[in-house]
Amino acid sequence: MQGFTWMLAEMKSKLEACRLLALKAAWKWDEGQPFETDSSELKVFTTPTIQEITRMAVQIHGSYGYSKEYKVERLHRLAMHQGVVASSLEINKTIAGIALLR
Repeated sequence: MQGFTWMLAEMKSKLEACRLLALKAAWKWDEGQPFETDSSELKVFTTPTIQEITRMAVQIHGSYGYSKEYKVERLHRLAMHQGVVASSLEINKTIAGIALLR
């Protein structure tokens, strides 16, 4: 069970990092500060991170992780779809990179 606890700890820390980046972007928006760069950085980081977290969750569930009877299957499917729907990861990388060069 040690491997599972390590995976859960890693998943939790990655999820917390995503949450903190989202809170930072939301705080800047609430304060009326420019948040476009933060929003792009958030998407660049969270999309692959959430995909990794849900992949690990499917792995923990084993073959049940692919069964539509379990919520983890739907979450994994939605996470994989997120990279296509949110906006292009490459566009967000460009926005974040240009901000660094300024």
